[in-house]
Amino acid sequence: MNPSIRRLQSARPDSPGPVPRRTLPRRRLLQSAIALPLAGGVLAACDGDSESSAGDGGQESDPDAVQRSAETAGVLAPDANAVTAASFTSSPVAVVAANEDASVLAPAASAAIAMGVPLLVGDASAVAETLASLAAEAALAFGEIELDGVDVVRGSSDPDKLSESTRHDFTERRPIAAEDLPAELRGLEPGAGVLLTIGEDPLPGQELDGERRLPDVEPPAGDSAPVALAAAGAEVPVGALAAALAAGATVTELPHPDPRVSAESVEAVTAAGGPVLALGPEFGEQFAERVEMARTQPQVPGGGQLVLPGKRIIALYGHPGSPVLGVLGEQGPEESVTRAEEHAAPYRELTEDVVVPSFEIIATIASSSAGRDGQYSNVSTIDHLRPYVDAAAENGMFALLDLQPGRTHFLEQAKLYEELLLEPHVGLALDPEWRLKPDQVHLKQIGSVEAAEINEVSAWLADLTRSNDLPQKILVLHQFRHSMIRNRQDLDTSFDELAIILHADGQGDQGSKTATWEALKQDLPEGIHLAWKNFYDEDIPMLDAEQTFKVEPTPVMVSYQ
Repeated sequence: MNPSIRRLQSARPDSPGPVPRRTLPRRRLLQSAIALPLAGGVLAACDGDSESSAGDGGQESDPDAVQRSAETAGVLAPDANAVTAASFTSSPVAVVAANEDASVLAPAASAAIAMGVPLLVGDASAVAETLASLAAEAALAFGEIELDGVDVVRGSSDPDKLSESTRHDFTERRPIAAEDLPAELRGLEPGAGVLLTIGEDPLPGQELDGERRLPDVEPPAGDSAPVALAAAGAEVPVGALAAALAAGATVTELPHPDPRVSAESVEAVTAAGGPVLALGPEFGEQFAERVEMARTQPQVPGGGQLVLPGKRIIALYGHPGSPVLGVLGEQGPEESVTRAEEHAAPYRELTEDVVVPSFEIIATIASSSAGRDGQYSNVSTIDHLRPYVDAAAENGMFALLDLQPGRTHFLEQAKLYEELLLEPHVGLALDPEWRLKPDQVHLKQIGSVEAAEINEVSAWLADLTRSNDLPQKILVLHQFRHSMIRNRQDLDTSFDELAIILHADGQGDQGSKTATWEALKQDLPEGIHLAWKNFYDEDIPMLDAEQTFKVEPTPVMVSYQ
């Protein structure tokens, strides 16, 4: 496979090497190739001595070189012309395809990739502005098109004729089916001599007239080749793909259209010596901002700056030093790391996603007594939680702070742990079962919270994340009855900074747990993911990893209590 085309498998994309320079006569202007007709042909150029004798100082002029952009910003580039405008600053020659018909685009694209020059697609009005910005002197045109302001050389589907007109050695004409064009373009080597055509039919439009030649072109050099990103499974516009390959781009397929999705995508963006191109509209209007985030934000456990998609979280639940409150409290921090890893291991065989062992740490504990503040919630100190939070960070794990607030507003308690939430791996979990109204006490009823109160927490946590240039944070919402989150349809899921997870907390026999799961996923607001809890003692029986991942949809998080 062409090394410039890859899926995200390695940590760093290979930089494509410069197109080899050809030992051909140097030319600056197309006009010199047609100025002096001779018997039996055309004088292609003056030789070096003649050029020296004609100049004032007798010095040879260097040819115009193709210049690529060294700007490294993210650019939405859904078509060939947008790709070219972002990738090149100047070029004496451009290839122009009159339209996106495969029979026209195939030879045009393969010629541009072979020569390492810009590719434009469209009629004269569509390409005029970019041609002018490139300061192009000549265009190799394929299909029916007339261009003003540049010398036009007509493309050919004959490799010998095309070699003569372009000064590049085209050694093979390769007929292909139109539907195979994207794959064939991906397989072309920059600087090679393959000319693609659709079937055996000749190229539509005017063939090479045999009298005009392109100026010699110095291919681009240096490390400023762009990085092009495509979303796996999405249909990449063929023109945009071809133009990116002509610019020497590494084309990287991401499992999700966001440059922050994984450690590999972040590395690709960070290493880019030229623009980062989004080949498709699915990357969205925030693409440029997200490219900058990928370069500047710390990464989350499992890699990248996004929690979801691409990760599965397997967590131990409980409170440090309190075995009765969950398995996390049955051992110290380092032993808990080992136990979380043991729980996570069997899930890795069941998914291609990154499996991240994690802690869900009860930070505030529902209390049967009012306490000095009258809130029926015992608040843990940061120092008490710190050993587990630090152990999670040191071992590439998430640490989620679970709040059981009693009569306290969720936001009030969340703010107590801002110091911890400023760490990239720390998220938040809200447990409405233990949210009381002013006249309620625990264990007399199941608690509840209004969606509006959750939205206040979401907005605060998103702002904290954004203003401190942190990666995406997890916000878990526990629920096992609809009444626990009132007006759930009003939950605000619009925060790009948050991965919101609804944790189904049903326990008991598997029939009852399944019924709870099915009920909770009905009318679930868009943008909320589902999590499952396995109870050691209460479940009859507790599911193993394979059984847990057969739940539909597959949970993004599984916790053990």
